[in-house]
Amino acid sequence: MRDEKKVRRLKKSICGLKQAAKSWNDKLKEALQIYGFVQGKADSCLFTKEDNKNCILLTVYVDDMLVTGNLPKFLHDTMQMLSKLFNVVDLDDVKHYVGVGVTRDINGIFYLNQRSYIQKIIENTKMENSKSSAIPLNPGYLKLDRGDSLDDNVQYQKLMRHYCM
Repeated sequence: MRDEKKVRRLKKSICGLKQAAKSWNDKLKEALQIYGFVQGKADSCLFTKEDNKNCILLTVYVDDMLVTGNLPKFLHDTMQMLSKLFNVVDLDDVKHYVGVGVTRDINGIFYLNQRSYIQKIIENTKMENSKSSAIPLNPGYLKLDRGDSLDDNVQYQKLMRHYCM
């Protein structure tokens, strides 16, 4: 029998509600701080843990984490700790993270790129056959009396949205 005049308090967040994201973030932050991680002041998504010359960097985007460090054992211990607390899937070497391409050279140096993002913009704006350039624009190239007027302002607005991000 339902009593429609009663209010019930939930003991945990319901997935999909806006409060769930904050609840998850608070839980993760608390757990990481207990294990010695420090949240970045400039970027709240970055957590670091340092021990002598060893360092672990952990970045969080919603429920995706990227973890790296300079000592395999330190990294392994961190992954073990995360696995005990949360349902973690280790994807080993990362190739993409939140839309950014990641490559690593033989010295262990990471390089970030946005090739796939740029390719999507090129396809969306139908510029596949355009010439590429090493510099954005030659000085003095733009003139007010040069070029055709736009037929579709919406297409221009879409392009500018990508440019500004």
